[in-house]
Amino acid sequence: MKKKVLFLCDKNNNWSFKYLEKFIEELKITFKNKFSFKISSDKDITEKFHITFLNNLTYKVDINNKNFGLVLLIHESDLPNNKGFAPLQWQFLENKKDIFFSLIKADNNLDNGDIILKQKFEFDSLDLYEDIRIKQFFFQKKLVHKFLKIYPNFKLKKQRGRSTYNRKRTFLDSKIDLNRTIKSQFNQLRIANNKKWPSFFTYNNKIFKIKLEKTSISKLVNLKVRNPNILDKKIIYDLYKNSLNKNKYFISSINLSTSYPFISKKNDTKIKIGYSHNTND
Repeated sequence: MKKKVLFLCDKNNNWSFKYLEKFIEELKITFKNKFSFKISSDKDITEKFHITFLNNLTYKVDINNKNFGLVLLIHESDLPNNKGFAPLQWQFLENKKDIFFSLIKADNNLDNGDIILKQKFEFDSLDLYEDIRIKQFFFQKKLVHKFLKIYPNFKLKKQRGRSTYNRKRTFLDSKIDLNRTIKSQFNQLRIANNKKWPSFFTYNNKIFKIKLEKTSISKLVNLKVRNPNILDKKIIYDLYKNSLNKNKYFISSINLSTSYPFISKKNDTKIKIGYSHNTND
């Protein structure tokens, strides 16, 4: 008989929903003869399950509810360090990139359960909020998959060492100090959620919101690329003369028709002219 697995979710912390549904379909194929799967946000569910994963919950559940079976959760830290709220964000603020994910048996005390699996994963120091969430779920998937593969042959290991705790973050934690450099506050900027808890600063008793996102020159200036025409002869010649044995971009400000040539690149014998319509703004 198949073992029934529940992923208990939180409507108020639903960032993972869009990834979870696809993951469940993958699990149904991989473990089609071993498990059945269900997603629910009803903590009072009456259906009985063998395994319940608490998926990024912001509220407490009765882990002794017999309908849940074995209750598990994943905490993104090297337990017993960084128990509590927002473990990823607090560790990024400490300039950490290699983060442990711990799969534990749920306990009545905060993040205090026995450890079943622990694995270290690497984040990039340039990851922004959405990048972090995508990787966070991907790494959670790996632990879930690994556990289901070994179930029921798993071992429990007590947490050892002194516990440290993270407080709950508030919107004030996203405040940027105008007297400090952007570089020194980049971690604070990149972990902010642009929609729910954006970075901001105050100046002359006014509040200004900061939105951080990755982009490129082409997107930044609405860059268009075309083949060169006869009017570009001088531009192309100058670029060729200045770019021999070099592989770089060049900036030009020569007026061409109604647009300005913005960037041109010599690529072997093929040359493209880039221009931006934003330069009149």
